[in-house]
Amino acid sequence: MKEAKHCVAFTGAGISTSANIPDFRGPRGVWTQRERGGVSKGKNVMEAVPTFAHYAITELVKRGLIKFVITTNMDCLHIRSGLPRHLIIEQHGNVNKEVCVNCGTQHWRSYETTSTVLKTRDHYTCRYCNWCGGKLRDTIVHFSENWSEEHTEALSLHHSRKCDLALIMGTSMNVQPNATFPEECLKKTPPGKMVLVNLQKTPYDHVVNMRVFSKTDNFMFLLMKELGIENFESVQEDIRDQWDKMTEQDMDRYYETAYGVKRKNKKKRNNIAIPTSLYLAASLLLSLSVVVGVWYKNK
Repeated sequence: MKEAKHCVAFTGAGISTSANIPDFRGPRGVWTQRERGGVSKGKNVMEAVPTFAHYAITELVKRGLIKFVITTNMDCLHIRSGLPRHLIIEQHGNVNKEVCVNCGTQHWRSYETTSTVLKTRDHYTCRYCNWCGGKLRDTIVHFSENWSEEHTEALSLHHSRKCDLALIMGTSMNVQPNATFPEECLKKTPPGKMVLVNLQKTPYDHVVNMRVFSKTDNFMFLLMKELGIENFESVQEDIRDQWDKMTEQDMDRYYETAYGVKRKNKKKRNNIAIPTSLYLAASLLLSLSVVVGVWYKNK
């Protein structure tokens, strides 16, 4: 790593498992549990905090040992660990970021932008751009969808081709075309090197120069120790506190868009107003259950 001129870190869901966010293909991953008829358990991304590996990567970027980060994670933990936004590409989007469909202005939120999306594939968040008034959409990339931002592929390809050391961590290397970017470094003259850290086997195990079966936190701890970097600061403040909060106006607009009427009941649950109709329906069901219970008892 010290000899590399352009080391790029490629990270996947495995780097966030120690933050109690489930990965996809691990023993307790989302797809693994779904195939077994179960449900993966873990924290919501908004409750999670950056891991040791996140902070270690940020420190290596700060020291110039890692030049760029490419991730398929949408949990915002890299940025929350202090990594500058211009030194990372989040190929599958960011739950805290929404973008104007007209002018492209980015809006960073302290809450999960997808919480007000009515149709997943439409991505519209029921909010509007502060600059031009255009519609805002979340940046999350779902299966079979193209990348949400035009520069994602160009920057990913640029840094992958420039890379002479690819540090790949916490990814099954099964998602395409994301998995093809690290091997771009092998096409250089002389070819670069690939280091792959993941607990499960991957289709690229026979291609890489070094294969490590380890948790990313454990690997990064040993790497930092080998580099003589054992004491470094981690971000204590949550950067999301500096970003926009959900406003009453935002909620009013969401309510009108979702239900076609103005919001009268201001009670909220999980940042989304609960429709009065739900309260009425619940009351009616409760009344019916009482009547049926009395009838059955007297029968």
